[in-house]
Amino acid sequence: MAAQRRGSVNVFVHPWLAEERFADSRLVLLTRNAVVTSPEDTPDLEHAAIWGLIRSAQSEHPDRLVLIDTDDPTHDLRGALTTGEPQVAIRQGQFLVPRLARTTVTPADAPVFRPDSTVLITGATGTLAGLLAHHLVTHHHVQNLVLLSRRPAHTLATTLNELGAHTTVVTGDVTDPDTLTHTLTHHPITAVIHTAATLHDATLDTLTTHHLDTVLKPKLDGALLLHELTTQHTPHLDAFILFSSAAATFGGPGQAAYAAANTFLDTLAHHRHTHGQPALSLGWGLWEDRSTMTGNLTHTDLHRMTRHGVGAMSSDEALRLLDAACAAGEPHLLPIRLYVGALRRRADDDSLPALLRGLAQRRVRRHTAEVGMRRPAELSLAERLARVSGEQRAQALEDLVVAQVAAVLGHASTAAIEPDRAFKDIGFDSLTAVELRNRLNTATGLRLPATLVFDQPTPQAIARFVERKLFPQETAQTTPAPAVAPDSGHETDAIDAIDEMDVDLLINLAFDGDSAGSDAERE
Repeated sequence: MAAQRRGSVNVFVHPWLAEERFADSRLVLLTRNAVVTSPEDTPDLEHAAIWGLIRSAQSEHPDRLVLIDTDDPTHDLRGALTTGEPQVAIRQGQFLVPRLARTTVTPADAPVFRPDSTVLITGATGTLAGLLAHHLVTHHHVQNLVLLSRRPAHTLATTLNELGAHTTVVTGDVTDPDTLTHTLTHHPITAVIHTAATLHDATLDTLTTHHLDTVLKPKLDGALLLHELTTQHTPHLDAFILFSSAAATFGGPGQAAYAAANTFLDTLAHHRHTHGQPALSLGWGLWEDRSTMTGNLTHTDLHRMTRHGVGAMSSDEALRLLDAACAAGEPHLLPIRLYVGALRRRADDDSLPALLRGLAQRRVRRHTAEVGMRRPAELSLAERLARVSGEQRAQALEDLVVAQVAAVLGHASTAAIEPDRAFKDIGFDSLTAVELRNRLNTATGLRLPATLVFDQPTPQAIARFVERKLFPQETAQTTPAPAVAPDSGHETDAIDAIDEMDVDLLINLAFDGDSAGSDAERE
């Protein structure tokens, strides 16, 4: 992604999302050859990074943005939009949608790492790089390592040398052509592992070019330079491994820059694979070992991930997945720990992303034909509240908001949430604000503004705001009726609720023509 164009997409997308008159519409972003739908595809690397950025924006603003990739810009897009999918690829007139599926590993003909290998590791002072280097020496008996990082990796080098390895420390920036050229020409490099990374998270409304440059430089620019210079100086590598992130595929809220950078890495691996070069991009899930990038995760952050079905891997589990991925022969895989039970519960309440439906084995729902015969729990929130008095309605909405606040913060009950206490005083940040807005959108059927938590600074204020939105003309029945409490969707504790778990899971992302529109057919 060219430096001068890194912020150009958001310059357009953010003002569009902020415009009130577009609140009930969707924006379609059209790219060409940005995604890989078959092994023969030659992807456009710059457009690929745009997909990563917009995937993150989609998680912050559900149902507002649609990504469509085409091999022919003259194709009619209306059919793709009728699939109801947030991401669609059009190839030769066929609609393809992304789905995750388990990968079957077939052992490779030859090991990637041998005792006589010389492995270059970038970002060598990072936590994961240290665990990886130790694994290469103790498990694969690799004798020669070159550790490249901006800060000297002498401590790691000493540890590895004590284990019998011969380690060279190179202090420099992976984006510096001179440093990298010198390293590649003075050492017989047989494998490259690119772990260098920096985080600078921001939600889409606060994302700047500075955020993008900070994150994209070590990951994207570094990977591209490694690709170019190794092709020139060491064309016969055994391995070219990129440490990516599952955020590139899932589109984590607040991680637009990080998702863009890692999507580029994933697509670069496909590009190399298509041209007969070794390549593997690993879209890692969460490791239990905290790094400088994950060390600041709070209890709320971890609870959110668990509730969404993602768990943390031990370093032993992660490194076993690394070895399995190297044997699989695929250019892009996601080593991740998923809680299938949590995914199935999200499928049941329609909060599961389309990407994961295949893994969750989404259950078929049956709908009663006539609205008048629906059970109370199947009625919309507005329909249920229309049956109760104004006082009951206000209390029910306040209870709903408080329950969602407790769920977002990871509390087992609502006891700790005071309805009139400011969000800033109970630990809310930009990401929890986004999640609360999205959960309330689902619960209420409304499109609430992105600035909801900032404009309505307490749960009580949000409840009153929602009431005004649902009943602008005071249409609720005045005749008292038995109260039907809104279904809050609050979970006591996602960790306690886990009933099925996958630990060692390698997932492959593929574009599937059979899934396009199939979920709509189930309804």
